[in-house]
Amino acid sequence: MTLSEKNKLYKRMYREIKSFVSFAISKKLTMREKRLITHYYNEYLKLTARPFHVYRPRNKTHLKKAQKLAGHPSGFPLFKVAFIPTSGEPVKIKWTKSGMKIVGKFVTSEPLLFDPFRLVENPEAEVNRTTALAPKAKQFSIMCGEHLIPQTESRNNVPREVNRLTAKYANEDKNNFFGNWLIGLTAHEFDNQGDLADYKKDRKSNKKKLASKRRKNRKNLK
Repeated sequence: MTLSEKNKLYKRMYREIKSFVSFAISKKLTMREKRLITHYYNEYLKLTARPFHVYRPRNKTHLKKAQKLAGHPSGFPLFKVAFIPTSGEPVKIKWTKSGMKIVGKFVTSEPLLFDPFRLVENPEAEVNRTTALAPKAKQFSIMCGEHLIPQTESRNNVPREVNRLTAKYANEDKNNFFGNWLIGLTAHEFDNQGDLADYKKDRKSNKKKLASKRRKNRKNLK
């Protein structure tokens, strides 16, 4: 690939993320701009690998909170949106005293973060403390950084599943140590089991559509 072709590739990558970041690029790209584009583009791909809602609050405090609750890692201060994981259907974002509510067609979800020190010390106790923050929730999803484990767990089962993960990835000397990625739970409220089934159906369908779209985009970048 020639230098000209590489520069065109960087510019196509930037066009894809331009509306989500707060930096501009010059006509003649510098090395710093190329690194910045690559840095943000790669993280954008991770955050949008799941069905998502682009949240653009005017309130900067809400933006920072939403990014954290949505699993955005630190080190990306120039994102001006939060990529909120959803089923892929339209949602509304509401703020309450307890945190952020994601109100969808079938399910209302609320991301809840673990206290990382409590989680390492006593995973089961920390899970029970966290689920107690959402007394109306019937199911929970486990949040793993930019990812959400697809299956949901009941209030009784989620401590067992978290214990399984913390035991499996307990070595603090390895990159896959659970303390590096096991960040919290998403609590799901719904009226009946059929609503949850419809939510999961939408998420599965929209994830397939998203994957197909991403494959086409990758081809266009070549």
